[in-house]
Amino acid sequence: MAAVARAVVALLTAVPSRDATHYLFLAERAVDGEPAELFRSVFHPGFPLLIAAVLPIFPGLAPFRAGQAASAGAGVLAVVPLFFLARRLTDQRGAVWTCLMYAVGTWFCRHPADVLSEGPFYLCVAAWGERLVGPASTARATAAGLLAALAYACRPEGALLVVVASCWLWAHRSRTAAVAAAAAFCIAAAPLPAGWALWGDGFTLTPKAAFNLEVGIGSAEHGAWSHYAGELTRLPGALCEGIGFAAFPLALIGAVSARRRTPLGDWRVLLLAPLAAQCAVVPMLQSHHRFLTGFGVLTLPFAAHAVLWVAHRMHGKPIRAALAGCAFLGLDLARLPQSRGEERRIERALGAWLAARLHPGEQVASDMPRLVYFAGRRPPQPRRIPGAQVLREARRPEVRVIALVRSRTSVPDEALRQLGFAPLELPEPLRRQADARDVAVFGR
Repeated sequence: MAAVARAVVALLTAVPSRDATHYLFLAERAVDGEPAELFRSVFHPGFPLLIAAVLPIFPGLAPFRAGQAASAGAGVLAVVPLFFLARRLTDQRGAVWTCLMYAVGTWFCRHPADVLSEGPFYLCVAAWGERLVGPASTARATAAGLLAALAYACRPEGALLVVVASCWLWAHRSRTAAVAAAAAFCIAAAPLPAGWALWGDGFTLTPKAAFNLEVGIGSAEHGAWSHYAGELTRLPGALCEGIGFAAFPLALIGAVSARRRTPLGDWRVLLLAPLAAQCAVVPMLQSHHRFLTGFGVLTLPFAAHAVLWVAHRMHGKPIRAALAGCAFLGLDLARLPQSRGEERRIERALGAWLAARLHPGEQVASDMPRLVYFAGRRPPQPRRIPGAQVLREARRPEVRVIALVRSRTSVPDEALRQLGFAPLELPEPLRRQADARDVAVFGR
C-alpha cells in the first residue's frame, strides 16, 4: 500500500518543489563528475548523492522522476523498521495500524513526490528507533549512531538523533553503548564538515543553520521574541497537518495512556524527545509542517496504541469500529488523489524551451527557481526573490533572459529596457500558459 500510494501521488505531481531543484541540480553535477558541487549548497549532500546513484541505473528516466523514485523508494522501505518498532511496543495489530497511517499519511507521501529529502530521512529515523527500542547492546547502539549519521547527511536535524541516543543510553547505565553510538556517528559524519571546509564556504556543522536563521528570526520585522511567539501559536496546526489530523491527536492520547516499558525504560521519552526538541527549534524559523514530519514517524506507534484502545472499547460493535477506522484514515486517503503543481507546469515547459535556445555561459534571472533549473542553470537560493534582486541579476552581462511572475515580483519595464531587454515572443502554447500564470519573459 505504501508503494502504491507514493506512486499515485508522484504521478499526480507536475513539478518538483522549490528546494528539490537544488537536490536535482547537485545530483546531476555529481553524475557529470563534479562531486565537489555537493558541498557548495546550503543543503546537506546525502539526498542528492542518493539521486546521483539512481540516475545511472535509469538513464532514460527524467531527473525529476528519478528523484521521486529515490525519495519514495526509501520512504517505502521505512515501513519495515517501523513495523518491527511498533510491534515491539504494541502488538501485531498495532504494528499494522502504524504502517497504515504511515503508508497513506498525506505528507509522508507528498514530500517524496516533491523530490524532498524526507523519504530517506523517514527510513533512517524509523530504523534508528527500531535499533534502540529493544535489548541494549553495543552493536545496536553502534547501528543507531550510524543511522543518525545517515539522517544528518540528509537533513541537519538528524544530528539530534545521536544526542538523544547517547543521553538515553548513558542515563540507563549503558555507558559503553552510549560511547559506541557517539563514536560511530562522529566517524561516519566527519566527511560532511570536512567537505564543507574543503569545497564549501568553510568549516561548519551545517550551512543550513545560518540560512534558516536569516530567513527566520534574523529577518523578523517585530523582533525575535515576537517572531518566536507568533510561530509557536502555529505549531499545533503544523503538527496536525504534517503528521495527520487524526494521527497526531491519537498520538497524544496514546503517549499519555501507554504504560509499556522497554528493557531500557520508558520508551515514550526516547521516541518523543527528537520531535520535542524540533518543536522548540522550528518557531525560530517557521512553524511549517515539513519540519515536523521527519521525527513525526516516531509518534505513529503511539497513535496505533490509541487506535487499539478505541477498538477495545468497541469490541462487539464491528460497524462502529469500521467507521472509526475509516475516520482515522479517511482524510488522508481523500487528499492523496489530488493533482499538485498543475499551475506551475509553465515553469517546467518554459525552462526547457529556454534551455534549447541559450548558449553555454548564458544565464537566466527569475523569481522561479524551477524555471531556472529546467533551463539547465543553477537555481537561486530557496527563498523569496524580490524584484530588486532580479534587477541586480539583470545587470550582469551573461544574463540573457528575465522571467517573472508579474503579480508577485515587480520590476519596472523601463529599467529592463535600459539594460537592453525587450519582451520575448513565445510560441502559442507557451504564451497561453504564461498569460494564465501572469509570467512575463524578456530577452536581450
